[in-house]
Amino acid sequence: MTLRTWKTAFAVTVLALLSACGGGGGNGGGSGPLSLSGSVLDGPVVGADLILTDAKGKVLLEINSDSLANYQLDLGADAALPVLITARGGTDLVTGRPLDFDLLGAAVRGGAYNVNISPLTTLAVRAAQCTDRGLDQKSLSQAWDRIHQRLSMGLDASLVADPMAQRMDQTNVEALVLANEALGETVRRTGLALLNAGLAVDQNSILQHMGCELMHGDTTPDDSPIDQRLVTAFRAAELAVRLETLAGRLEVDGQPATTRMNDAIRTVMPEFASPSVGDVPANLAAAEQTLALVNLFKNVAANADLTGFSRAIATASIEELSAMLDGALNSQLQNDLQSLMASVALTDESQVIALMAQAEAQENSPPPSVSLSANASVIETGDSVILSWAAAEAELCVALDGWSGDRDFQGFSTVGPLQQSTEFTLRCAGDNELTEKSVFIQVGTVPESAPEPTPISGTYPTPTPRPGTETITDPTPAPLPGTSTEPAPAPAPSVNLSAADAVVPSGGSTRLNWQSTNTSNCTAAGGWSGSRPTTGNANVGPLTRATTFRLTCNGAGGSAVAMISVRINGSVTLNWQPPAQNVDGTPLTDLAGYRIYYGQQSRNYTESVPINGTARSSYSLTLSSGDYYFAMTAIDADGNESGHSNEVLKTVL
Repeated sequence: MTLRTWKTAFAVTVLALLSACGGGGGNGGGSGPLSLSGSVLDGPVVGADLILTDAKGKVLLEINSDSLANYQLDLGADAALPVLITARGGTDLVTGRPLDFDLLGAAVRGGAYNVNISPLTTLAVRAAQCTDRGLDQKSLSQAWDRIHQRLSMGLDASLVADPMAQRMDQTNVEALVLANEALGETVRRTGLALLNAGLAVDQNSILQHMGCELMHGDTTPDDSPIDQRLVTAFRAAELAVRLETLAGRLEVDGQPATTRMNDAIRTVMPEFASPSVGDVPANLAAAEQTLALVNLFKNVAANADLTGFSRAIATASIEELSAMLDGALNSQLQNDLQSLMASVALTDESQVIALMAQAEAQENSPPPSVSLSANASVIETGDSVILSWAAAEAELCVALDGWSGDRDFQGFSTVGPLQQSTEFTLRCAGDNELTEKSVFIQVGTVPESAPEPTPISGTYPTPTPRPGTETITDPTPAPLPGTSTEPAPAPAPSVNLSAADAVVPSGGSTRLNWQSTNTSNCTAAGGWSGSRPTTGNANVGPLTRATTFRLTCNGAGGSAVAMISVRINGSVTLNWQPPAQNVDGTPLTDLAGYRIYYGQQSRNYTESVPINGTARSSYSLTLSSGDYYFAMTAIDADGNESGHSNEVLKTVL
């Protein structure tokens, strides 16, 4: 008997992901039905005109974003992939006017899922279009990787990994609005700087050139060369916008925009009573990307003193960075940064080429390497320790936590007397990255088995003997026959870290347990922090996303590290429409049930769930954190099973 299939679609509804049969993917391929929903950002934007165009340039549908800056659409017929969604017009709730440039989103596979449309998604689409593959799922993934590395505008990848696919909600709306508004403002300032320099550049082309430059392309998809002057002008504008964003006071159209962004969020999310984009925390990627821009322009900024910003980014903790930049970014410096944008837009061709070459050298430069050690890890109260360090590929090194001040790239220093356990950190800044190392000194009674202090390397003066004394050249007695003068090596430390529950519900907690041997102190990092006893347990939570906990334990024989990840259970609901036909077009009269297949690799389904009967058209699964691929089959009364439907991918956080 011939296996039967159905012509229908199923959907992951709770997380707004849908899918349809018919397969798809790859440029120009048929997709089957498309059912898309999402938000329009850079504002947000209400009443925007949304135009769907397939890979052949055919306009499939035109709709508008609603009063909450959202949209939803369904295409019943096949469409040549990829399908572009272009947003125009409408009302940007931050600027109060229609969109200044087109925003793009893309459907690169068949089915139904979330597709946000924003400046960041536009950059990702433009970057993917500039790859050899063209726009598809793989090139989009590569584009997001590059954006998070170089041009995320402060968006934390751990919060929003895919700004196109991830649905906007109260947990991420502030960060999404701020980052997209920052990118949109950078585009506007770039266009204005070039216009004032006598170069009328369509703002739509700015993100196209930046997307291609991001992927190390030399030309745009239409084979026109990347405009290097445009790229350098964009980077100058980006520097000013990034400093404002990190300082917590982004300006749009020359006026503070924090209140307008908060008001816009309340308009599209009335249930969110008190949004605050000014409280979006800084992150390491934002600091490093801003540091790269500061270092790129600090030697060409005629008036703006950027050296202080380089130092501020290098020396401040992430928590302190916003306040430090807020204090330093005065009106005079903002005017100087405006002048920098104008001068870069007007500079001669040789300077443009030099800046592009410097930017490439920065990106290819290795991160700073740093080593830091102490001659003892456990001391008695009131004693001192000697710290020694070395750094390479660094522009600046500073001491943090238990000590302070600038440091040479190598040296040693006595710190103390110490009255309590203390951590000492050395942070070194390179062209575009920050690297830091820490040592933890435990203050208390030194155990009898504590090793002798490790001598610090370096050159020391030979003491001059007193008159009338004899200089002993080598006071070490000769070893007895059959004995060794080499001390026994200190035993290597070990540490084990486990969790009572490795998977917990969202908002749940778990207990971490650890044991270590040959250690004197332990330090927690990742999802927890601070000093820890060498053996113990601790409750951690509430947890709302997959979290990795790290424990480093130190002993005379070195250090040992243990890590464990605690994952979160999430709910995924599949909805589907019962099939009505066999593959030969005849009516399906003996449908008996379904089977859901899923796994964590595409087309490699390790789990399945049988569903008996035909009354059910939805099913919920509780899964731990991770990426999951879903497909379905139909089963007739004789037990014959159809082929798989097309595939749905969902990330459970």
